Amino acid sequence: MLRCLLNVKGQSGCATNADRIILSGVTSVHRAKRARLAHVLTSIVSNRSPKRAENGVANYRSYSSSTPDDHDRRGSPKAVKELLQFLSKDYKPPKSQTARDIKSLYISVRSNGYLKMLTPDSMSLLIRFFGSLSILADLTEKPLRVGNHEQGSYSLHPLATYLSQHSPSGAREYWSFVLTIAKDKQSHDQSLSDSDNYWLMRAALQDVKRLSIQKSQDEKAIKQHRERARTYYLRIKPEYHGWTLHTVYFEALLAHGDSQAPDEIIHRLGIISKQNGGLHWRLRDILWRVLALPGDPVLSVTKTTFLRVLRGKISKARDVLPCLSRLDNLEPASDDNEERRNTYDALAIRNYFVDILFSLKPGTHPRLRYLREIYPWALFEARAALHAFNDGTYTTSAEEDNAAWNNLILLSLSFSAARSERLETAGLPLGRSVDGCVQSQGQVLGWTVICALAALSAELRLHHGRTKPINMPLLDGIRDMSRTLWMLWRKEEVWRAGAVARTTVLVCSTTASFMALASVSQDDRLASILLRHVREVVIYPAQFGDEPLDPAMLEAFAVHYAVMIAAANKTDSLEYNWAIILSSLRAAQLIPEGNSQDARRWASVIGSGVLRECVRFNSRLAYELYKSTAKYGLLLDGSATLALGKRLASEKHLELALNCLEDIRLPQHSARELLDSILSNALHCHRRHFDRSLALAFAKVFTNTSIRPTNAGVLESVLRVCLRAGYLKEAYEITHIMDNSEPSMLRSQFLEHFVSTLVSHRHYRHLGGMMNSAWHRSSSRKSSAILRGPQFSYVRRLLAHTGSVSNRQVARSLPFSIHVWPSMRNYIPFHPRVPLLDKSLLFLRLSASLQRQANVDEKSLERAVHLLVSVGRITSALKLLDRFSPIISTKIGNIILSGSLRPRHSRRQYRQVRHASARLSQLVQKREFVPDRVTLNLVVKALLRWQTFIPKTKLRVLFDKFIMGGYPGSEMISTSSLSASTLDQHKTASPPPERGPFGTSASSKHSGLSLNLKAFPTQVSFKRHARPLYRMFVKAFRLRGDDEGARRVSGMLRGLKKKSRERASVARASSSCRAYEGAEQRASLESRGQGEIYAGSLCALNDGAGVGKCFL
Repeated sequence: MLRCLLNVKGQSGCATNADRIILSGVTSVHRAKRARLAHVLTSIVSNRSPKRAENGVANYRSYSSSTPDDHDRRGSPKAVKELLQFLSKDYKPPKSQTARDIKSLYISVRSNGYLKMLTPDSMSLLIRFFGSLSILADLTEKPLRVGNHEQGSYSLHPLATYLSQHSPSGAREYWSFVLTIAKDKQSHDQSLSDSDNYWLMRAALQDVKRLSIQKSQDEKAIKQHRERARTYYLRIKPEYHGWTLHTVYFEALLAHGDSQAPDEIIHRLGIISKQNGGLHWRLRDILWRVLALPGDPVLSVTKTTFLRVLRGKISKARDVLPCLSRLDNLEPASDDNEERRNTYDALAIRNYFVDILFSLKPGTHPRLRYLREIYPWALFEARAALHAFNDGTYTTSAEEDNAAWNNLILLSLSFSAARSERLETAGLPLGRSVDGCVQSQGQVLGWTVICALAALSAELRLHHGRTKPINMPLLDGIRDMSRTLWMLWRKEEVWRAGAVARTTVLVCSTTASFMALASVSQDDRLASILLRHVREVVIYPAQFGDEPLDPAMLEAFAVHYAVMIAAANKTDSLEYNWAIILSSLRAAQLIPEGNSQDARRWASVIGSGVLRECVRFNSRLAYELYKSTAKYGLLLDGSATLALGKRLASEKHLELALNCLEDIRLPQHSARELLDSILSNALHCHRRHFDRSLALAFAKVFTNTSIRPTNAGVLESVLRVCLRAGYLKEAYEITHIMDNSEPSMLRSQFLEHFVSTLVSHRHYRHLGGMMNSAWHRSSSRKSSAILRGPQFSYVRRLLAHTGSVSNRQVARSLPFSIHVWPSMRNYIPFHPRVPLLDKSLLFLRLSASLQRQANVDEKSLERAVHLLVSVGRITSALKLLDRFSPIISTKIGNIILSGSLRPRHSRRQYRQVRHASARLSQLVQKREFVPDRVTLNLVVKALLRWQTFIPKTKLRVLFDKFIMGGYPGSEMISTSSLSASTLDQHKTASPPPERGPFGTSASSKHSGLSLNLKAFPTQVSFKRHARPLYRMFVKAFRLRGDDEGARRVSGMLRGLKKKSRERASVARASSSCRAYEGAEQRASLESRGQGEIYAGSLCALNDGAGVGKCFL
């Protein structure tokens, strides 16, 4: 039948009339309907019902009889409409839609022959969408933040970001499908746009990355993919000042390129710099990484070309900086609205060098506006470093290029040193470049000293972040290098004609870095030289000259001066105080003399800066300074206190950091930020447990101050640690204060957990206060979380009935509401004073009420028996059982037997054992009681209390008997002995051991210790049987003074608990894997199908590009 239906010409004699009607509608005019014809014929053949076949023929007859114009008027197919709707800008996908649905739409449109209805822009959007999903699926790759002028070309598709976060299936790679769409686009005579070439380049780079990670030996395949990526990269016409395309390509070359990649990157960077007049800061970062590579991977021709571009740029620059109204836009805008603090150090001057070399408008960056005075000097030094003018030093151009390239390497060292943030200890990366440049390029004094000083500052973190500790072998090398740099900087002779004089900003910035270097290296000799230099070169010219010091520059300079004085003269921590610091600043005339308002203000400003700087070196000494600020009348700003608190918290001095929160000078937003930092560090350092003193300090902060955290998750985690450690009072105070001040912060799930913990620890007083306050403030989220549950039904009814109840009455009603009322509410009438009655009287009334009932369910009867036994009314419980259930269950029998073990002065040791044995015999004979292992535990508990009958030697033998009788011993619970359906019970499939933990053999016999465990069921529950028994033995060993036996049994119990937790986690993980097993199978089948498409798409897509021969 199928062969007859697929006979398009209709010449076979087995074709029916209906088939001829269908085939007659297919003409050369209806080419777009051929795919639809095959689909309808396949569906007719697959349907076995004749009625469905007739319906399919009729539907297709109406479809094929229409003309193309009529079909166009009726509208596009549904799949095309949905796909076009998805590509619209205002489309908001539903939560249930996934990328697979969109892929299915495209496949449906392509199989039906409607790809011509999609415009080239629509195809480009599809390529961008699936390419964005592929990037988001790669967790090892961080998406770039694209510039504002490149949003529509290279940025991630917004719908891809949305679906990757909200879709159930998440994100996965679709690179093969991207190639399929590009192949379809070319097959319809549509050219690939720049955006298409960009995503195809990303696909090729992903192939290179995949093969490199897999450590593939197929170098030919890696080279082919790399050439394909280069082809797509060269096709794209980069936008003016665009950086995303180049950054992606260069980053991939650096990570997975060959030995020629650095040379290609430098060559491309030279072309980009020449076209745009500068380099973006991301491209500069790539340049520094290439320059920091070991060896000499860049060819001499490429070096010469790149240097020619830089020389041409700085040669055309003006000698005097013009007043520009519009500044450079190549740098990223500031994320915060606050004004950045001006930094006066060698790193700032280095940044000014970079701005002159690579900025579109040199020397006009907004963040470096305060350094405009050094522009002539910086421009002259840059020209001299790159040998933009011929001074006769070198005879050949190759020597000039080599020297200029070494100066660029020296400039890049500070950036490469700043990236090593994870190193615990500082190192010196300046061996091959700084020393060489100092020796061979000693004539370029300014450039060499500033770049080397910036590299040292970045490596040691002298001005930013936490200072790295210095190894003692490196300390002497740092001192020698700093002294050599200082000698070069103070060289008086001027060897170049037309050298520019050094301004005060330049002198102060460089001297500040030298002072910071002397403080870190503790170089007393360099410190004394710098003290004299400060008075002669900085202070006196500012007092008697025409160039005054800027206040911000004076502040930064004074701070470094004070820290250097304290670090150089410090012999004991007691001498590191404000008296020495303030006196040295007044002696150097960096702060005014006297006690005027202006003098106190400047002393406070300098003191805040000194404290911020000391925090980076030694937090404990900074805290000692902080405590004595009030004694000297210093008013610190909030930033200094915040920095000190964060540093103390990061170094695990949490209680000292909490003391900083009590400072009234700390702003509210800074205090909240500091509290969040302290809570985060407390959770990181003490994830399981911390001391009570720390919990008391947290409660004190919440009680005595109005500071509240902003991160609810961290606060809840800290409170959970307090609950786990047993600090319920402190956790209650914090929770109660947070609910009164910010009711919406704590979640209902946490409040439910908090209430359950209070109930389990029987903290009814705290819980009663919380419930009473929650009831009177119904708008709080705590009311719905605390008063929820059947165990609090009586309390809810009590609060609703009386209206106003004291916290004490609510707390006294809680045990009754939790343990009695949920199961006995049908037999005890409600009254506000019922929980206040004596338990014995209350439960006797309960028994009388039950006696009047005609029938009582088993659960209520079991609960009533338990309540009567708990108050010692065993006879009343037995009478109640005679009324309703003469034949008792095992659980009720164990409850009655446990009443015989209640502590009584007249029933101890032998008498208690005799009473329990008599009660057990009575239950077995008269009430058909069937003992179990819980009954055995109760009997053993009575025996272990008889110390004269069972001494510690017999106690060890008895424990060995239990181990050899089937209880888990030193071998723990084996994996084979656990059931697959439960973790709590296990069968002892392995044979019992021949010896116990204490050395008792199975064949040995002891008088009075005959134990037969074969009559009990083979299943042993760890929670109900083994754990209570082991705890009883631990207590018995300790009462008899056998500490070794107690330790051994405790170790076995800990091992059993660990095994139980591990198996529980394995069971949870296996259930999760089984839940997602179907989704993973579908994903693997789909990826297998995409691999077949991918294999055929590479050749077809790259044939037109001229590189298709690589994939044949």
